[in-house]
Amino acid sequence: MAMDRIRDDVTVRAATVYLELGKVQHSLELLRRERASAEKILEAVRARVAANQELPIEATRSELAAARIQERIVTLEDREDILARQLRDITGTAEGQPLEVETQEEAFDSALALSLPATAGGPESEIVSLALENDRGVAEAANERAAREHLLHGARWSYFPTVDLVGQYSVLSKFNNYDQFYKRFERNNVNVGVQVSIPLFAAKTSANVALARNQLNAAELTLSNKRQEVSLEAQQKARGVREREATREVARLALRLAQETLQMVQAKFDEGRATLQEVEQARLDEADKWVGFLDANFSREQAQLSLLQATGQLAKLFP
Repeated sequence: MAMDRIRDDVTVRAATVYLELGKVQHSLELLRRERASAEKILEAVRARVAANQELPIEATRSELAAARIQERIVTLEDREDILARQLRDITGTAEGQPLEVETQEEAFDSALALSLPATAGGPESEIVSLALENDRGVAEAANERAAREHLLHGARWSYFPTVDLVGQYSVLSKFNNYDQFYKRFERNNVNVGVQVSIPLFAAKTSANVALARNQLNAAELTLSNKRQEVSLEAQQKARGVREREATREVARLALRLAQETLQMVQAKFDEGRATLQEVEQARLDEADKWVGFLDANFSREQAQLSLLQATGQLAKLFP
């Protein structure tokens, strides 16, 4: 059980690092595009300020927006380097060997579908059942309870008489003059009999039974508490997945709206009814919504991994 627990922990850690690295690299690509758009906006604003068509504060505001984008890029580049080193350490990849990261969202969705079977009884109840079946702590507590139950059963049998078949074989020597003292002396001696024990005063047995009963009650309480803890944790993780799925859907729709807005502004620009600044601002918004969607998607994948680990379904995703 300890080896399985370590394997699951390493699997989740490796998958989390891999997915986050993919998210960071994609975000960096988007932010670099966003930086280019911010620089174009800044150039346009500076030109309008020079022509007295904009207040100088607008140029400062554009510089601040570009600086914030650069700050995010620097932070993500540092994070990318850390994640790449972690992934190399986990997988044993050489320092000079390139890392190719490719997210496979469909695999996570299919694995999650296996852990959340859609039945009329309600998926949450089945998630709890899977968690209870696959939790190693519950299994250990159940084994402990079964052992205590057997000990109590054995202690109760001590109240009843016991019958033992006994036998003894002896080879007697002649140096002590047994052959002269006994009229019928047999050097090879065999004794066979039955030993019956009747517990008339069973004070020790009563104490042993009471101790075994108390230990069984303690084991049952531990098992009940562990099952309740695992059930609550599984419910929380299942609800966490649903919440993050809702958040991801909001981010997806926000991205879709930003993409459609960009297309509309681009069409207006082609017709001469929009400025380059408006186009670049739309591209800026679209890239920002992309980054928000990637963050929401990664958060959902983390919740999925945690739920798969809790329900013992990691082996279906990582055989």
